Parts: sequence; structure tokens; C-alpha cells
Amino acid sequence: MIGPKAAWLPENQLASLGIVATIVAAITLATVCGLEWGKWIHNIGGMAMITLFVGLILLPIWAVWEHRLGKPGIDRGVGLALMLPPHNLRSAALFGQMLVGALSGLEYIAIFAGESRQPERNITRSVWIASPIICAMFILGTSSVVSFAKPGSVDLIAPIPQTLRIALGNSGIGNLVVMAAILLLQLRLVGAASYLFAGVTRLPMAVGWDNLLPAWFTRLHSRWKTPVNSILCTFGLVILLLVLASVGVHAQEAFQVLSNASLTHYELMYMAMFAIPLAGTGALRKSVPGWLKWVSLVGFFASFFSLLISTYPFVHVVNPLEYAAKIGGTVLVSNAAAVAFYKLRNRGIYRQEIIKTPS
Repeated sequence: MIGPKAAWLPENQLASLGIVATIVAAITLATVCGLEWGKWIHNIGGMAMITLFVGLILLPIWAVWEHRLGKPGIDRGVGLALMLPPHNLRSAALFGQMLVGALSGLEYIAIFAGESRQPERNITRSVWIASPIICAMFILGTSSVVSFAKPGSVDLIAPIPQTLRIALGNSGIGNLVVMAAILLLQLRLVGAASYLFAGVTRLPMAVGWDNLLPAWFTRLHSRWKTPVNSILCTFGLVILLLVLASVGVHAQEAFQVLSNASLTHYELMYMAMFAIPLAGTGALRKSVPGWLKWVSLVGFFASFFSLLISTYPFVHVVNPLEYAAKIGGTVLVSNAAAVAFYKLRNRGIYRQEIIKTPS
């Protein structure tokens, strides 16, 4: 929003961590207050996203109307063209992320359904409406970006602000429009982060209900009735991941490490989910329709491909092997810790049941 004079800010780790930590703290506070407050953050973020993408998609049309794509310093991208991406590992890595990232998140329906009004009707309707809109936003928004920015020079952290700066400049009315658009983008990101954070923080509570985590995670806030301990634990974990991902690397690499390391866990979860209709209990497999099995098979292999390609960096990194090791190591360590904790917890519960059971 500030412009070129603040170009140093993303690479200043102390300033970046301070800004992000403040935003995460604000989201944590909103999550403690529950969906009564959080839904407004989500709604404002959604409206900001739609408004921003409408402007982004119309930007090339405006540029052609104003004959700006042919002016020096403006026509930096591929222009208005229909083309396939190059056949290389970088394209495969980007495609792998989009396979899982573009339309994932619908599983949060199950998490929030109990806190929603008429979830069967309202959420089902929202999925049918939102899915084609999301696809159109991805495709047309990408077309707008590459109309102004060369594909090899696209800022993968902030492609939309970069595109707006190229198209509208850094001064005058154009600068004010860009600043307003970037503000909308930040509102969209905060809304999405709040939505994801609220969903994630309810998972340890649910696991605690099954006695697989200490009862401490299930305690609710006296006023807001939200899992406050689970929320605070997740806040600490997020801050820790932010610090670890930023040590000794540039901003884009830190962003991709966080994004890909988290996406790998998401991909594993999706593989398990898609495997249920294919390898679940016999009664379950008989109850699901055939089309669902085929869709699950496609989803399983799409998630598996995305998992395999996630360790390949599609941005410049200091050390590619170290980058891959960070992502692979994060997956192995986190899952090893989870399995170990699960077995120890089960063993402890089993011993307690033996002690309580009369001989």
C-alpha cells in the first residue's frame, strides 16, 4: 500500500514477523469470541475478495480500451493470449498446488455446521453457487496477471498488487486505486485466515472429546463457549512456524516453505478422506454409489500427485535441497510425533481402564 519506498519491508524479518504476529493475535482474539464476531470478518473478507477480483478481471479490458497495453513500460506481460504453460517441473509444481488448493476447504462445513443455521440447505446451496465462481476467478484472474506481468517475474506472494502497480502506476489517482485494492486484498486474506484458524482450533477440542488429547483442550470459555485453550495452543504453534520458516531465507522462500509444508499435511488428509469410499469397511463401500468411488479415485491420485511435487520449489530458493528437506522433515517429524503421542495416549487410557475394571 505504501509503494516503492517500502520495498525493503518484506525482506525485513523483524518487521514482517511483527506485522504478521499482530494480525494473528487479532484473529486469535476474534476466534475466542466465536462465530458471532468471526462471521463478520469472514463476510467482509468474502465481499472484499469478490470486489477485488471483479476489478482485476476487468483490468485488461480497461487497458485495451485506454490503449495502455501498448504503451512503454505497460505491456510487460504476454498480452491477451490463449496459451498453455511450459512443460517443466515448475509448471507441474504450480499445477499440483492448484489441484488441492483451488477447491479444497469444503470439509470445514462439518466443523461449522453445528454452529450454523439450517446448514444442510444453506451450505449445500453455497457450494453449488461458489464452485463455478471460484474456477472462473482463478482462470480469469490469472489471465489478467499475465497480461501485465511476465510469467517468469510474477511475485508469487503478492501477484495482484504487483499487477495493479504495473497497470495503474505509483502516483495520482492510479496510486489511490491501487492502495484501496490492496486494502481489499488484505481484508480478503484476513477473512480467509480467520476462517481457517477458527476451523483448525476446533479440531483439538473434538479429539479431546475422544480422550486422545488431554481434557485441557476441551475446556470452553466461560462467556463465549469457544475452546479457548485449543485456540491459544494453535496461536503458539502458528507463531513458532512463522519464526522457523523465516530463519535464514528470503521472503518468497519463507512463504513457500510455510505454504508447501502445510499443504503436504492437507494432501495427506485428503488422500485419507478419498480412500474411505475405496478402502473403508465393507458395509460402507456397499452403501456409497459407484460415481462417488470414481470421483474419490480421481481425488486420491490428484492429492497424491500434489504431495509428490510439493517439495519442488517454483520460486528462487537459497538451497533447493535444504528447501525440500524442510518440507519433507516437517511432514515426517509432525506425523512421527502424532503417531507416538497417539500410541502413548492409548496405552495410558488402556492402563487406566484396567485399573478401574474390578477383577
